[in-house]
Amino acid sequence: MNGVKPIKETFMTYLAARNLQDEYSVDVGVSITGPAPIDAVKISNNDIFVFKWEIGNIASSHRTLYRISTGILRLIGGVLILPSREMYTHLTDRVKLS
Repeated sequence: MNGVKPIKETFMTYLAARNLQDEYSVDVGVSITGPAPIDAVKISNNDIFVFKWEIGNIASSHRTLYRISTGILRLIGGVLILPSREMYTHLTDRVKLS
């Protein structure tokens, strides 16, 4: 068992209380099959700022940064949220700290 779900749900509740939309699909032009949902977005005057929560490997983080950077013509900005080293053990049992 890990803490991914309760940690992410708490964070998403925090963002929702600040009028962010969750699981929102933004077409940033990197997929031919359609846009994958972004964890949360803030839309103001048709400007979109995205928040992406990532606990996967470095490749997942690179994909997220790629989506944000290629979408910069559509977005006004974005944040990639990564866990600190102290949080690793709460997120997955696959991470082994040396």
